Amino acid sequence: MKKRLETRVERANTFANLSFLQKFEFLMLYPFEMIRKLTMPPCEDESYNKKYVIIWPFGGILFAFWAFNVNCIYWLYIGLPASIMLSLAFYFT
Repeated sequence: MKKRLETRVERANTFANLSFLQKFEFLMLYPFEMIRKLTMPPCEDESYNKKYVIIWPFGGILFAFWAFNVNCIYWLYIGLPASIMLSLAFYFT
């Protein structure tokens, strides 16, 4: 817990030291970073986070259905069970 708090304080200090343009860029890119984290699994060892890997199938498969213009009702019958199975497999590995 203490380490997590220290990293938040460090991030806040680094954000405070950024220039106006860098702060603006960070704020504009942050939503896209979160969408990327929820739709693509991490592939580098240092960015691996088990929480995102377990959440990834729900966002990733839903995004794939949206990107390929598949009817959303198929998400309930195909995508949701596949997401649950993938999440369980990622959780136990």
